[in-house]
Amino acid sequence: MGHKMGESVSQYVAEAGYPNFLNQCHQLPAASQNELLRESEDYGYSFDEKVTKEEKLEWKAAERLHLDLRLCANAMLAERGQRGRLVKDFRQIGGAGGGTATFDGGKLVRFEVTMNDMAKVLPSLTEKYGQPTATSSVDLQNAYGATFTAGRAMWEMPDGTKILAIEDVEFSSTTGYFRSTDITFLTKEEASREESRSKTPNPFVH
Repeated sequence: MGHKMGESVSQYVAEAGYPNFLNQCHQLPAASQNELLRESEDYGYSFDEKVTKEEKLEWKAAERLHLDLRLCANAMLAERGQRGRLVKDFRQIGGAGGGTATFDGGKLVRFEVTMNDMAKVLPSLTEKYGQPTATSSVDLQNAYGATFTAGRAMWEMPDGTKILAIEDVEFSSTTGYFRSTDITFLTKEEASREESRSKTPNPFVH
């Protein structure tokens, strides 16, 4: 989708079609690391902490500049080398249809996007990245006992990048059952981090 694993935040926003976004975010009042972290998670709203004067100024500035404060906070955290997330289409704050990027150490380490059912996206992925390293399927069951088979595919690229395609089946009251596929791109380091995290023992299991 035009991006490369390991690219910088500025490269990402330029490729996404918003080259002036970071400059606009820099027009906001300076914020501490803790404030940026709070804003990246909940726009700075917290029932446990008193709203600071600096945060109120940031809210007003963001409103005046027509900026999404949460998005700016994540971008500035990512610029500083902290972990932060940005959407592909900045008009879709939730990342719907556009995808979501995760930065760490100032570089793109993870990209996630939801697309059509596996039968439709697998040929395109195969054309772009070659035959999957592994494929499988799982049986899913809903609350009414209906079962569905969902596909899985994985690619391990020469540079260590891992690509995962995981199909899911959901129900909508308007369209009935529909399939979607979550596609995740991970750098070699991020894939190792994900694997280590999944192996962390549950402290509540003895």
